[in-house]
Amino acid sequence: GQVSLGAVARAPNDVWTVDFKGWWRLADGRRCEPLTVRDAYSRFVFTVRVLPKADTAAVQAEFTRLFQTYGLPRVIRSDNGAPFAASNALLGLSRLSVWWVALGIELDRGRPGHPQDNGGHERLHRDIEAELAGCVEADAARQQAACDLWREEFNWERPHEALEGRCPGQLYRKSARLFPAE
Repeated sequence: GQVSLGAVARAPNDVWTVDFKGWWRLADGRRCEPLTVRDAYSRFVFTVRVLPKADTAAVQAEFTRLFQTYGLPRVIRSDNGAPFAASNALLGLSRLSVWWVALGIELDRGRPGHPQDNGGHERLHRDIEAELAGCVEADAARQQAACDLWREEFNWERPHEALEGRCPGQLYRKSARLFPAE
């Protein structure tokens, strides 16, 4: 694994993108800041996950679930924020990104303060903002159910012009690179 810049997705699982969607308040007053992960090539959304905390342990647990389900990507593109990177560490490596590198995944980081470096993911966040963040649910469990329903519709029922009228689920294929059994 290594840190690269501007990795190009030419097939499913070449590049996965990750970020946290900006937060909103649930009806119970708690913050909701979902973790979002998608395949850059097919636009397939792996997760819109309402985590109890946006820390390394919670994010790593979600990635373990994703890797077990979908296999490993070649590259993960993220911003320079925690827990994806650590500004005070060698090469900006956080515990999470060290784990990705140990799994043989290359890191692709956007420039600090340049969200456009992960433009496709930011576009996903605009869709979530318009269609999901405005539909505040009573609590985290109900918000997660709404996120899951939205993700299914996005992947399987919503054709994309950039995909020549196909849905992300029609293009996405699981990775041949399997997550190692622990």
